[in-house]
Amino acid sequence: MNASLIIIGNEITRGLVQDSHVKRIGSLLDGIGVRLECVFIINDSGSIRDYITFASHDCDIIITTGGLGPTDDDRTRDEISNAVSRPLMETDQARQNVEKRLGCGSFGPSNMRQALIPEGFEVIANENGTAPGFYGEVAGKLYISLPGPPRECEPMLAQTRRIICDFSGMPQSGCAAFSLFLVPEARFNDLSNKVLTQIGCADKLEIGTCFKDYKIDVFVYYRDARAKDAYVSAIKAVLHEEMPIKCFFEGDVDVFQDFRNLIVSKRLTVSTAESITAGYISKLITDMPGSSSYFLSGIVCYSNEIKMMELGVGSDTIDSHTEVSVECADEMSAGCAAKFGSDIAIAVTGYAGPDGKDVGKVCVSIAYDKGRSRKTIEFRFAGRREHIRKRTAIASLLMACSVLRDKCV
Repeated sequence: MNASLIIIGNEITRGLVQDSHVKRIGSLLDGIGVRLECVFIINDSGSIRDYITFASHDCDIIITTGGLGPTDDDRTRDEISNAVSRPLMETDQARQNVEKRLGCGSFGPSNMRQALIPEGFEVIANENGTAPGFYGEVAGKLYISLPGPPRECEPMLAQTRRIICDFSGMPQSGCAAFSLFLVPEARFNDLSNKVLTQIGCADKLEIGTCFKDYKIDVFVYYRDARAKDAYVSAIKAVLHEEMPIKCFFEGDVDVFQDFRNLIVSKRLTVSTAESITAGYISKLITDMPGSSSYFLSGIVCYSNEIKMMELGVGSDTIDSHTEVSVECADEMSAGCAAKFGSDIAIAVTGYAGPDGKDVGKVCVSIAYDKGRSRKTIEFRFAGRREHIRKRTAIASLLMACSVLRDKCV
């Protein structure tokens, strides 16, 4: 069985964006024994219908990406409709996908074009965008249409894989989803390849990733559940050596929502003391609705004088251990909890670079029980200044969640 892939988008043909669909979708197809016969990359104004018709002559599966948005130049759904002679119809599921992302009543006719799919086709839900994908079988051919942005398309590939398996009669394989924090995508890829070599199951597994703002979605496609279990166990052990806290979780984990839920359920308050992140942690916490009920205050304390005057960090602590040390972070969190009277206090200090010594060294401290107890950890983050600061913020919330789950607070 073979397939063709039609990638649609001016941003790709003009060289503004590098395509990633060939790698992801090609790997997916190869993993289930479907040969990717040909790939077409065309602009939005190209004759999409002609390419679809051409591909359907020689291929069993025709996959398109892009051109599903709300504007007039997003014509993929219309072109597929014409190519297979199926009129466009609005479905409840497609409309719900659009409404979920935009909010009921906040859309017009252009947005609602995204709720139209060819008659008899089924929806592929899009959790990260307004335009759902869709698929259908016509005259023995399978047509699949996916959105163009990778952050929308790639999480939909697990369902796409199942659709293709059902159509082709391949043995139904499984997909396990995980959430990875703090580890860069390229570094995870290196570690993953090493694990696959060590356990000798590369022919039974396919590992896919989708980068998001604060985490990486990891998809483990498998034909043998034992191989999947062996991989998950091994990659968890490797990541445990890579990071001093748990950073790999089963399922789609939202650390911000988890933090909010834990704070609210325990009826606690929180404050922050930030040296390296300049208020970014406070911003992330207060991005969540209802945060005024539990977030008391925060302090940005870059200078050592402020750390000492406002948080009670000892001058001897800084002289002996420097301002970027677990000892300093520990006193910062205790002082923050005492200053604002919060149940939980998050304190961070570190070197974000790009210049200076120990760039990437970060210390995070979580004070709980009104500051009487603390958990403090040193991290080493790689990357540019903005990457180090962002990972510091995420690490602090992951640590806070761990403390809130494990400690009697």
